[in-house]
Amino acid sequence: MRAGASCGQLLARDYACPDPNEKLAEASLIDFTHRPNRLASSSSPYLLQHAHNPVDWYPWGSEAFECARREDKPIFLSVGYSTCYWCHVMEREVFESEQIARLMNDACVCIKVDREERPDLDETYMAATQLLTRHGGWPNSVFLTHDLKPFFAGTYFGAEDSPGRPGFPTVLAQLSAAWTQRRAAIEELAARVAQGIASMIQGDRRESGAVDDGAILNATISQRAVAQLQSMFDRVNGGFAVAPKFPNDFYHSFLLEAGGEAGLQMVTTTLDAMAAGGIHDQVGGGFHRYSVDGEWHVPHFEKMLYNQAMLTRAFVDAYAATGHQRYRDVALNVLRFVADVFTDADGKFFSALDAETEAVEGAYYAWTNDEIARVLGDDDSQWFAHHYRVVPIPVFPGHKHPDGGALIAARRGTKQDARARELLARLALYRRGRTLPRLDDKSIAAWNGMMIDAYAHAGSVLGEPAFVESARRAATSVLGRLVDSSGTLSRSVRGDSAASHPGFLEDYAWVVRGLLTLARAEESAPEKQRWIDLATTLEARAEVLLWDGDRGGFFDAGVDEHLIARSKSASDGAPPSGNSVMAHALLDLAELTGNARYLDRVDKLFRAFAEPLAGSPASMVHMVHALERRLASGPIALTSTNS
Repeated sequence: MRAGASCGQLLARDYACPDPNEKLAEASLIDFTHRPNRLASSSSPYLLQHAHNPVDWYPWGSEAFECARREDKPIFLSVGYSTCYWCHVMEREVFESEQIARLMNDACVCIKVDREERPDLDETYMAATQLLTRHGGWPNSVFLTHDLKPFFAGTYFGAEDSPGRPGFPTVLAQLSAAWTQRRAAIEELAARVAQGIASMIQGDRRESGAVDDGAILNATISQRAVAQLQSMFDRVNGGFAVAPKFPNDFYHSFLLEAGGEAGLQMVTTTLDAMAAGGIHDQVGGGFHRYSVDGEWHVPHFEKMLYNQAMLTRAFVDAYAATGHQRYRDVALNVLRFVADVFTDADGKFFSALDAETEAVEGAYYAWTNDEIARVLGDDDSQWFAHHYRVVPIPVFPGHKHPDGGALIAARRGTKQDARARELLARLALYRRGRTLPRLDDKSIAAWNGMMIDAYAHAGSVLGEPAFVESARRAATSVLGRLVDSSGTLSRSVRGDSAASHPGFLEDYAWVVRGLLTLARAEESAPEKQRWIDLATTLEARAEVLLWDGDRGGFFDAGVDEHLIARSKSASDGAPPSGNSVMAHALLDLAELTGNARYLDRVDKLFRAFAEPLAGSPASMVHMVHALERRLASGPIALTSTNS
C-alpha cells in the first residue's frame, strides 16, 4: 500500500482461500495427518475447517439419520460458523483429539451444520438450547433422538471437567448411559422440548379472525417502540444495553424517521460513540460484530458483511438527516473497506472475517505503544496520541488474547483530516505484514441483498455513481449465480461450486429490497424497470413457497420433512426478521408499481403479527418501522382473506 492510500485499502485476494485444504491448514492449524471425513466434499468454509478432524462427521441429511437408526445411536449435532472464536476453541480442544473423537464415534452419529447456510436448523436447535439451559451461543451442541428431537444441549464444552461444568468426555459417558438405560425418559423429554420449540418459533398460532387485528395496528405502536428504546438507551455511551453492546444497525433509520428530537439524539450519540470506538477498525476500516464492553472500546473481533451493510445505511441516513460530514466519512470508509476486502471479482460479496489469527483472538488488530511509536516516529506518534487512544484488551477467562495488546480508538471529536489518514495508512501498511484473518468467502443471498441495498442507497443519497455501479454488478452476479430459471433463489454460493440449499425468507426479502433500492437509484427508465421486474418475480416466488395461506405472514423456510418445527417470526435478531424486511419490500413494490395488491399483502402480514407488534414493539423494531411507513398512506384494512 502506498503512503496516503485509503486506510481501508486492503486486497481481498490476500484473504481468499482458493485452495481450501492448503489455505485453511495454514490459517486454522488443521492437522492434515487425519484422512478426510465426509465434510471434505462440502463447499462451506466452516465444514471444511472440520474436514480433517478424526471425528467421523456427517453433513446434515438422510445418510446420517439412517446410520443413527441402523446403529441405534443418538445424534450429536454441532452448529457453528467459520468466524466463531469458541467454535475454533472447541475444535482444537475436543474435535481434534484422537481420544475424544473415538468416544464420539463410538457413542454417537456426529453431524456438523454451518448456521449461516442453514439458519432454519440453527434457529430450531438454538431454541432447544435456550429451553434446556436458559442461555445460548455458538458452538451449539445438541443431542437428538432418531426423530431429530433434542433431549440434551449446551454450547462450548472443554476437553476436561472444570468446576460446575463437565468436560465433553463426561457428557458423552453420561448421555450414553442414559440412552441405553433410560430411553423412555429421553423420548418423553425430547417430545416436550420439541413442543416447546414449536411454541417459540412458530409465531402467533391463534385462529385467523379471532381478533380484529387491524384495529390495534395504529400509530401508538410506533410511539411505544420509541419510548421503550428510550428506556433502554445509554445516554452516556449510546447503544441500547449495558454490555455486551450490539450495533442494532437497523434501529437508527427508524429512530430518525419516527423518533423526533429524542430519536435523533439517540442516533447521533450512538453513531458518534461507535465511530470513535474500537468496534470501528480505525486502521483498516469496517466494523466488528459487537462490543464486549459498554463504551464500544473492545470488540468481539469478527467482521460480518451484514454489519457493514446495515451500518452503512445508518450512517448515510444520519448524514441525510443532519448534514454532518463525519457521518458521510464513516459511510465512505465502510464502503471502501467492503470494496477492498469483501468483494469478489464478479462483484458479489463475501460473508465474514475471522475473529482470530493463529489461535489468538484479535491478534491481527492489537497494538502496543512501542509498535505505534516505531511505525510513526516520535513527532507523529505524539500527535497521534493526542487524537487517538490505545485501549488495553481486558483478559477474559478462556480467551487467548495477544500479550500486552491494545486497540486504537479515536478521541471524541477527532476528524479524519489528511494527517490522520496518512498516519492510519502507515499503520495499515505495517499491519498488512501480520498473519491475516481467515476470510469466509461464500456469498449469502440475504447478506448480498443487504449490501446491494446499502451501495444503491449510499450512491443515491451521497451522489456517488460508482456506488450505484457496485450495486448493479453485485445484483447481476447474485441473480446469475443464485436464481434459477423458475425464479427460485438459493441460499449461498462459493467459488465455482454449485449453489447450496434453497433460499430462505430473509434471502428473498433482502434481495428483493436490494433490487428495489437499486431501481430507485437508476436514472435510466429501462434499467429501473428491469430491476423492478426481477424483484416482482422473486417476491411472487416467495409467496408460492413461503406464504402462510391460513394465518398470513411468511414462513422463514420452505417445507422440509426433516424440520421438527417450521418457523414464522417477526422478532428482530442481529439482522431483522425476514417478515419485517419483506414488509418493507412489499411497500417498495407498492410505491414503485402502483399495484394495490402489494398493500393488501402487507396488510395481511401486519395482521398476522398484530398482537406481538402491539405487545412488544421494541422487539420488532424493523416491522414497526414498516408499519410506520404503511400508516402514512392510510389505515390498515380490518378484513380480508389471508390467501
